[in-house]
Amino acid sequence: MTKYGEAFQMLRKQKQLPLSYFEEAGVNKGDLSRFENGKVMMGFERIESMLQIMNVSLSEYEFLINHHVLDYQEEFLSQLEIADFAQNQDKLAKLFDEAQSSGEIYLSLAVKACVQPLQPKEYAAIGNFLHQVEQWGYFELSLAYFTLKSLPTSDLSLFCQEFETKCGNYITIPKYYRRIYQIAYRAVILLSLRQEEILAKRILHLTDYPQREHTDFYIATLKMLAQGVINLTFDDDTFGQAQINEALKLIERLGNQNLLLYYEKEIHPDSN
Repeated sequence: MTKYGEAFQMLRKQKQLPLSYFEEAGVNKGDLSRFENGKVMMGFERIESMLQIMNVSLSEYEFLINHHVLDYQEEFLSQLEIADFAQNQDKLAKLFDEAQSSGEIYLSLAVKACVQPLQPKEYAAIGNFLHQVEQWGYFELSLAYFTLKSLPTSDLSLFCQEFETKCGNYITIPKYYRRIYQIAYRAVILLSLRQEEILAKRILHLTDYPQREHTDFYIATLKMLAQGVINLTFDDDTFGQAQINEALKLIERLGNQNLLLYYEKEIHPDSN
């Protein structure tokens, strides 16, 4: 219990705020002092309210609570993304064994989907899980991202219908919007390769809203790649190929050969 108060006290002192600063939010300095000293626990809603007053995100607070270490799931997902981009089969195998031995069924399916298509029973479990969760957090978004290629088009269509209502609140948070856009552009490319023109273009259109503009170079490059695949497949193959080539050149300029090979394989899954 002590770590919650200690982390909050660290943030408050960094902001140079007195204990009495939160009284207008209904938290008197005596209660706050006892919370910071680990004598009492404070309700989540009151903590969240005070964090908002300090302009501190809940994720930043959680990071402090965990002594600047990501929680297990986030660390696992981070390692999975690195291994997937590099197509490091040894690392993927180790992550799969780790998830299996820990009883993390969905994490093990996320790893498996990076190596081979999931079986109908497996992707049905993913689809049912995502459908039942009312609000998708970072774990659910990441699970969707890694398993997307295994989902049949019917599940993808349902998934996209629920997408905005289940994760729209996170679109302004960098960590979340990056994953959200990764999902959207992966879905666009995947559906284009499946000749699903209407659904692919609809998802691409959802990323065009002015209030969702961002300056993330990686995501902007993914968008160009997705637009290129749509144009190549359905509209103007010359222009589409030019967009794809430009996007791949931008990725190459980042100096990450693994990333370049990864996205070349993403748009040409049957090539060697």
